[in-house]
Amino acid sequence: IDSNYVLQASSPVDGIISTPQLYSCYPNPATDVTSVTYYLPKAGHSKLVVANLNGEIVFVKHFTPRTGLQREILDVNSFPDGAYFVSLITDGISTTKPFFIQR
Repeated sequence: IDSNYVLQASSPVDGIISTPQLYSCYPNPATDVTSVTYYLPKAGHSKLVVANLNGEIVFVKHFTPRTGLQREILDVNSFPDGAYFVSLITDGISTTKPFFIQR
């Protein structure tokens, strides 16, 4: 596994994608950080929420309105090993992807 790999993502063409998109976390499984990439077609109040398998919310980040392709780096050092779900919630639309922490 190339631990120096940098995810390169192209922004979708404006106007073609009209719903928020959440892409798979990288690396997955994560050890200390994971990158969450998402696309917002229009500005709106949004948040990222991370929950464990028990449904307990372990992380929430609210952001100011912005559009386009975005990336957040999540520090997962304080999270125990296991399975998690990251959700992008914006304008009443929720999109969720799984990710794992394994050390």
